[in-house]
Amino acid sequence: MFFITCKTTNSMSPFYTLSLCTLSLMFGIWWHSLSLYSACFFIPATFTCLFVYKKKRRPLFLVILFFTLGSFLHRQPFEQQQNFFCLTQKQNNEIIGTVTALDKTTSANKFKHTITVKLSKIQNNDSNWQSCSNCIQLYTTKKYTLSVGDIINIKQLSFKQPSNKDFNRYLLRNNIVATVFCFALEYTLIKRPRFHIARWLHKTKNNLFYTFKKKLSRSSFELFSSIFLGNKTTIKKNSNVKDVFKLWGLSHYLARSGLHLVILLFALQILLSFFPLAYNAKQLLFAFLGSIYFLLTWQSLSFNRAFLLFALHKLCALTRLQTHFLYLLTLVCLCTLVYNPLHLFFLDFQLSFGLTYALAWLNKIRLSGKKIEP
Repeated sequence: MFFITCKTTNSMSPFYTLSLCTLSLMFGIWWHSLSLYSACFFIPATFTCLFVYKKKRRPLFLVILFFTLGSFLHRQPFEQQQNFFCLTQKQNNEIIGTVTALDKTTSANKFKHTITVKLSKIQNNDSNWQSCSNCIQLYTTKKYTLSVGDIINIKQLSFKQPSNKDFNRYLLRNNIVATVFCFALEYTLIKRPRFHIARWLHKTKNNLFYTFKKKLSRSSFELFSSIFLGNKTTIKKNSNVKDVFKLWGLSHYLARSGLHLVILLFALQILLSFFPLAYNAKQLLFAFLGSIYFLLTWQSLSFNRAFLLFALHKLCALTRLQTHFLYLLTLVCLCTLVYNPLHLFFLDFQLSFGLTYALAWLNKIRLSGKKIEP
C-alpha cells in the first residue's frame, strides 16, 4: 500500500486525510456487500463516531465516519429497488415519467432500442397514484417518435425483479431499478417542452454522429466513432477492425479512455498556444472546449475520470492553487464512489483507478528517486 502513514495524529497531511477517507469508504461498501450486519449497526456506529470525535482522535473518527457512510450508501440503491417492486408487485402498472435517454443496442435479438424513463408517478389496478423517483429502461423492437425530455404516460407494464445478482448490480450501477421488454409500447405523450437542454444535447450529438458516418469510409468511421466519440455500437463482432486490433493485442485502444482525452487536450493546448490570449482567458477557453467535447460524446467511467481530473486541474489553475495529481485522483475516486458506490465492484473502475494510481506513483518515484512525501 503506497499511502503514506502519518507520524502524529495532530499533523495529518491533506493527502493522507483524503486517502484515509477513501479507503474507509471502500471498506465500508465492501463490508456491507457481504451482508455482515443489519441496519441496527448504524446506531452504535453513530454514537461511537461522536465519542471518538469528542476525544479528538481524528484518524479513528474519519475511519468510522466514512466506513459508516460507505455502508449506508451501498444500502440505499437496494432499498430503493425493493420499495419500487413493492409498489409494482401486481400486473398492469401505469406510469408517468420523463424520457431521459434514447439509445440503440448492439444486441442480436429483436429488442434493438432502449428508452430510459425517470418516473414521477406510478399506479396499479388497486391503488391510487404514488410518487416515485426511480429510473426504468424499456427495450423495444422498433424506434418510437419520442424525444428526450418528453413527459409520457405508459400503460400495461409488468415488472419482474432480476434473479441474477450480478445483472441486478449492473442495473443499479446505472441507476436503473428494472427493465421491461415491450413488443408494443402503449404510451401517451403528455407534454413536450419547447426547449430542453438534455434534448438539445442528445440531438446535437446524434446529428454529429450521422454526419461523420456519411462523410467517412466504413473502417475510418468505426475507428473515429469508437475512439473519438466513445460509441462502440458501430464496431460489429465480425468487424475487420476488431480482428486486426485483437491480432496485435491492442483491443483496449478501441475503448476510449483517459489516454485519448489527454491526446486531444494536448493537441488543443498546442493549438491555443498560437493565440495571444491572457492566461485566464486561455484557461477558460480550454475548459470550455473540453466541456463541449465531454457533453457531445458518449461517456464511460475511465473517460469521466479523466475529464473530472482535467476540470479540477483547470479550476486549480484559475484560482492559482497548487495541484497534486495523486490528491486530485483520490478526490475523484471518492466523489465517484459517493455518487454510486456500486462502481467499486466493476472491473473498469478497478482498472481505471488502480492502474492510474500505480502509474502516477511510479512516475513520482522515478522523478524524485526517493520516498515521496506529498
